Amino acid sequence: MKKMMIVAGMLLTLCAEAQIKVSTALTSDKNAFVAGETAAKKIKEQLGNTKPATVIMAECFSEKAQKEEALKGVISILGKEVIVSMAVYGIYTETGAKDRNAVGLLAFTGEGVTARQALSEPIQGDFTNVAKRLAQKLPVKDDAKLMLVLADCHSPRNQYFLDGLQSVYGTTLPMAGGSANKNAGFNWIGQAGDLKTDVGLILALNGSFKVIQTGDQARDNDAVLKTAEETATALREGAKSSLKGAIFFDCAGRKGKLESIEEEQEAIAKGLGKGVPFFGIWCAGEIGVAKDSQGVPVGRGWHIMGTGIY
Repeated sequence: MKKMMIVAGMLLTLCAEAQIKVSTALTSDKNAFVAGETAAKKIKEQLGNTKPATVIMAECFSEKAQKEEALKGVISILGKEVIVSMAVYGIYTETGAKDRNAVGLLAFTGEGVTARQALSEPIQGDFTNVAKRLAQKLPVKDDAKLMLVLADCHSPRNQYFLDGLQSVYGTTLPMAGGSANKNAGFNWIGQAGDLKTDVGLILALNGSFKVIQTGDQARDNDAVLKTAEETATALREGAKSSLKGAIFFDCAGRKGKLESIEEEQEAIAKGLGKGVPFFGIWCAGEIGVAKDSQGVPVGRGWHIMGTGIY
């Protein structure tokens, strides 16, 4: 991005880094198509004519037909090429939290922000080797700042899948992700409008941004709320400039300990501070940096894994 400035009669060209923009939307409707369409319209309103590099869709409908309709609703507004999706236990953003008949969207835009994705072959229990071959399909050198992982491999299998990715990418590439809802008939992963089970999807994001990661575990209501706020606070305080957004992959087991799902969303909002868009999903296994993992991404359960973008 370039800016022009006149100083003492001379025209100067100043170079400035383009900034990533993080946009979210969250809707709920018994009509799955309407839920997807409404969420997509909210994203469209935020982006205007700017095409997103990618859009991550999370949904919590109970039937495959409903999931397909929700996806069609999103695609009707945003197109299918940029959409990846996953079935989850619930979704939260800066606007609230929902866990039934809901669609959440996370969009990334910005000059120079790019996204590349790859979908695995059927896993069939061979988590590490399938993930290794998947990583080989999407070579990464200096063109990825963050690797997002959506996979049908609930904890502890998420670590086996991560082992395969890291055998190719190493352990220094920031990774964050979650496992699809593990309930029978719920565990769908989507790419460009096509839903599949027993697969993994990786998404490499690049651009003029940096990330900070941390995570923690908890198994009761008070501890869940405490670790959620502390994780969000650590992202805000650890970032070297203002956060542009944050992503949270959060254990469904933690959700089950909550007296109110809205309280965890509120704890995260408090920790991040005002004006920071965020997107969180309750899933069946989390990938990210934990407090005890020495900065290396790991696959865990009972964790909230936070990634701040700045």
